[in-house]
Amino acid sequence: MSINLSTMSRTISFIALAFFLFACAGTQQAEPLHTTQARPDWVEGKSRNYPDAFYMTGVGSGITRATAEQNARANIGKVFKVDLKSQTRTTISEEIQNRQNSSMLEKTTVKYDEGLDKTLEGTEIAEIWRDENAGRYYALAVLEREKAQEILTSRIKELDSEYKSQKAISEQSADKLEKIRSYVQRKSLLNSREMLATDLRVVEPDAVSAVQPGYNIGEERAAIDRFLKNEVKLGLKTDANTPERLVAPFIDALTQRGLSITETQTDASQNFDVLFSLDLERNASNEKVGGWYYCRWNLSISAEGSHSQETLASLSASGRTGQLSVSQATEKAATDALKKLPDLTDGVLKKLFGE
Repeated sequence: MSINLSTMSRTISFIALAFFLFACAGTQQAEPLHTTQARPDWVEGKSRNYPDAFYMTGVGSGITRATAEQNARANIGKVFKVDLKSQTRTTISEEIQNRQNSSMLEKTTVKYDEGLDKTLEGTEIAEIWRDENAGRYYALAVLEREKAQEILTSRIKELDSEYKSQKAISEQSADKLEKIRSYVQRKSLLNSREMLATDLRVVEPDAVSAVQPGYNIGEERAAIDRFLKNEVKLGLKTDANTPERLVAPFIDALTQRGLSITETQTDASQNFDVLFSLDLERNASNEKVGGWYYCRWNLSISAEGSHSQETLASLSASGRTGQLSVSQATEKAATDALKKLPDLTDGVLKKLFGE
């Protein structure tokens, strides 16, 4: 078989050229969008280009552009009461490359409530400015009030529709647990609606009158509270080794949802619509390891039905704690378990009531 060297040469040259162009493209950096040279007015607060009458704005800064943009979006969220609430945490660390050269690294973590992405989907980063002297980026995030109004109005109408469906279940279902779920969800839906209505007033005060629910919210709340207080029987069984400082927060979590619960030592779940179990197991070792005494722990929460005695929901968390003495390790294990309690409680209640 003969090889055409001329053809091979052209092929190799083409491949080499392709790799060269690809490498050049990879090294090019995209220019920041909407950049300005002089210090813009919005860094200090208001923007002439985005007046309050038509826009909601947020300004953020950071060592990196990405951090500045995240903070700007989060600051728009802080304008709202609940639905647009965000928790932002920025950590700064120094990366030492060598004795003469080091750089600062910045990482921003933004934790949003459910629904934030939906409500902020119209948010845009309008401008970026870098303070060369301070070495910081500034970002301006904008959200058109009209877009925000449309999104919030649509979500309120969705909640009203879902509320009517849950009310029908409350009135028609013969299953006690299903009825309880519907009442708990109705209470949650009314709370969400109130939050969204508050947010809508921030965007456009007159828009709330256009999304009336078609039912009396005060009367609905009163009916829900009466049912949850008088018709629902919840029990809580705890192990003798479970500290009271874990029991009290669990009871508070149900109380905040309008539910009453009775502590009991019996296993007779038929006395209750739902019987919860809250148990903390701690196994401390008397053997010292590396100068520490360790205690393994396991925290579990479960919910059992009244008739079938089946487990309706169950979650657990575990860990190991080390301290200078056995008693300290045992006590610290309860403290570590307490930190896991809120997430476990919310998880079990969401599984049980479908919140």
